[in-house]
Amino acid sequence: GGQVGGSRPVGHNLWQDWLLGWRHPRVIRYDDPEARYVLGRARYTPPDAEDGLIIQLPPKEFRVENKAGAGQGWWSGSGNSIDHRVSRVFDLTAAGDGLVFSFDAYWDIEQDWDYGYLEISTDGGNTWTTLPDRDGLLVDSNPNGNNLGWGLTGRGQGRLRFDLSAYRGRSVVLRFRYLTDTTTATPGWWVDNLSLDDASGNLYANALEEGFADWDNQGWVVTPFSKLTDQFYLLEWRDDNGFDRSLLDAYQIVFQDESTRETKINRLPATTPGLLILYRDTDEPFDLELKDSLARPPSYGPKYGLLVVDAHPWPLRFDTTSANYQNGWVGVPVSGRAMPGDALFGRVPTLPWSARLGYDFDTFTWQETPIEFKSWPSRPAVPAFHDALGYTPGFFYPGTGSLIYLHDWDASAVLPARGDYSAAVTWPDGTPNPALYGIEIAPGRALGTGHPGDSQVQYGLHVEVLESSDERGVIRVWNALYELEGAGQPESPSAVNGQQVDFSFAVRNVGSTGDFFAFVPLPTGTRYVPGSVSGDFFPIGGPTAADIAALARMGPSLPAEWLQPAGTEDVAGFGYLGHLDTADTMTGGFSVTLDGAPTGQPLEARLTFYQDGAPFRVFTATVDVQNTPPQITLPAPSADLTEGDTLQIDGSFSDPDPDTWTATVDYGDGQGPRPLALNPDHTFSLEHRYGNEGVFQLTVSVGDGRTTTQAVIPITVTNAVPQITLSAPPPIDEGDTVLLTGMFSDPGEDTWSATVDFGDGSAAEELSVSAGQVFTLEHRYEQNGLYTLTLRVGDGTDEGTAAVGVSVDNVPPRVDAITDALLGVGDLYQAQGRFRDPGADVWTATVDYGEGAGPEPLVLEPDQSFRLEHRYAAAGVYTLTVTVWDE
Repeated sequence: GGQVGGSRPVGHNLWQDWLLGWRHPRVIRYDDPEARYVLGRARYTPPDAEDGLIIQLPPKEFRVENKAGAGQGWWSGSGNSIDHRVSRVFDLTAAGDGLVFSFDAYWDIEQDWDYGYLEISTDGGNTWTTLPDRDGLLVDSNPNGNNLGWGLTGRGQGRLRFDLSAYRGRSVVLRFRYLTDTTTATPGWWVDNLSLDDASGNLYANALEEGFADWDNQGWVVTPFSKLTDQFYLLEWRDDNGFDRSLLDAYQIVFQDESTRETKINRLPATTPGLLILYRDTDEPFDLELKDSLARPPSYGPKYGLLVVDAHPWPLRFDTTSANYQNGWVGVPVSGRAMPGDALFGRVPTLPWSARLGYDFDTFTWQETPIEFKSWPSRPAVPAFHDALGYTPGFFYPGTGSLIYLHDWDASAVLPARGDYSAAVTWPDGTPNPALYGIEIAPGRALGTGHPGDSQVQYGLHVEVLESSDERGVIRVWNALYELEGAGQPESPSAVNGQQVDFSFAVRNVGSTGDFFAFVPLPTGTRYVPGSVSGDFFPIGGPTAADIAALARMGPSLPAEWLQPAGTEDVAGFGYLGHLDTADTMTGGFSVTLDGAPTGQPLEARLTFYQDGAPFRVFTATVDVQNTPPQITLPAPSADLTEGDTLQIDGSFSDPDPDTWTATVDYGDGQGPRPLALNPDHTFSLEHRYGNEGVFQLTVSVGDGRTTTQAVIPITVTNAVPQITLSAPPPIDEGDTVLLTGMFSDPGEDTWSATVDFGDGSAAEELSVSAGQVFTLEHRYEQNGLYTLTLRVGDGTDEGTAAVGVSVDNVPPRVDAITDALLGVGDLYQAQGRFRDPGADVWTATVDYGEGAGPEPLVLEPDQSFRLEHRYAAAGVYTLTVTVWDE
């Protein structure tokens, strides 16, 4: 489903647009100073970004030696669809018997497709006849219809001899001719040391030191020969925008039936956005042929006028094998037209692909039912290009037999270099196979790692994608013959003091092969975990980082005590000393315990590689040292307090970080936080008097400048009952007023209320009191008795009580004197009397008028008065007696 493949135009690459004048890339040299560039998308390029980048390389020298002899010679040239000729007239009218034309030759000509001829004409060049040689090296077979007759083809060298006896007595034209077809250009044909001889001796000799001095040349070249041609990389940013929507249309055919015009495909869309790197070699023709140039310098592999440098050159294969593909040693591949879909360099992992295999390599037929379905996971992004690395998969050896096989013969491109380098050889799974390194597979082409850096012939060009989006990419371009890439990695991105942290480093050589020394000092604020060093690292003891820098080139001559520290406390860091071939990776690790590492900033393990005693490249692994909040130990009091008591507690806190601490304490009774002194040993003392009862939250806060930790404990303060001091009064008479002094105490900061009950039935009285105040109680007792005076003081929670006895003695009623009277017999006696009694008694009274009738009841008025009225019948002196009783 989806867009039909080929129905959307394919966007031009940068080279095509540049030739058409549609894009204007910036041009730089491969050895320019390091710089960053913003490359805009190829379609709808943002105005503030570059159209692309051309990186000029040194001109490529094409040199052809004289393979047919010493000094100068001739070479036919190489290429497709060429017809190169060189001719000369020979006068044979005086030639004798045994006439032979001979010359030294070397040839490497496409077998049975391209040919070299020695031709002769007897009519001044109007017609030509091909000549056979005397030794049978030329052939007249014509399997492919390209042989004009008696042609030189294949590969060989020697002296070629041609019998010209049939042409004695004439003037003839001899012609060397090199004729090729439209594909597969091989190196060609070399000749030297021409000679024409008969039985009498030499008639013509030419060592060709004068080039074509007496010959007519049309296309041949004098050797040794060299020429300089331009070569450069083209860099552009591609996404699936505009015409590049076609990048989503890539497919592999699953089934095809020409009779029904049915086609089934797998969609294998390209991964974008990313950096496309093209290599333009102006010495290579656009001849639609790769195979003819595989063995050319600088290494075995694809070469062409314009090729993509593939960031992921390793082929994707099905699990199905066939004897007709690589002898069945590996699975058949995904279509080579689709696999460059992951060729971009960048920061985007490749798209996962799924595909069906419908082509049967055994029968060379399409199968309507797929043979296999397979999925390939996403592959990691390749953010950087390094020309010290090889980008072709090379060969594999299956482990038996004498044959090696190409992983993917037309994948990616052989990188240009300052000299020749090896072709990669691995096992079928891609694992390097060093046992075969150095074996020659073609003249001058040997097996090896396939990396230019291992032969130290790279130009030193590096390109890294720093930032990536659909619209643009930011790249860094620099030059360095020695270069490393890598990273350090902590096991966890963050840690706290007291915690163990595991660091690991992996550094890959992406420059020239070489010997390297590196050192990573023990990070500040850490302790080495004994025995944790791993990989290519070894512990170093004793020196400072400055010592290491100064002695970085000493290598094995480092002092023995540095290389073998006596104890874990002597470990100052970790070193690496070794040889790294191009693409080799060193790995190493160690563990530390954070012990006083500064918080709030990264803890850095810094691995420095040295070159000539100076830092060369630095790789870091950083851990965010998170703050550890102080941990407070605050014991609860051993017993509850009573208001007014003083709390005393000794507490402490712990914090592994090297902080500066401040502290406050809030006792929870409304007074707010107050500074708390911290002792150097992380202890503190609390002392506070609680004035009220309640449950209070005592809060100690310790801050380290980043976080504040609180410890809270409840403090229970029970109420103190007011304590009353009240002295008993002396006895009083009824009607008297009692005077008492008293006081009460209460350590609480309360609001008090007080009442007094005098115990005589009168209403309780409210008092206004304050703690510690002496007060006086005053009360008149109306009636005799023993009374209990009770004083109560309340603080809102509890009530204190004090009681004293008050003894009130009875006071008898007292009758005021009655005035004497003088009466006549029969007169009415009348008088007003009073009695007095301070007590609130119930009184009774009698009166005896003295006549002998005895006492009689007397009415008492409430105001303690009474009235007397009586008639005396006889004369006499009478004593009138009034008696008043209380209870």
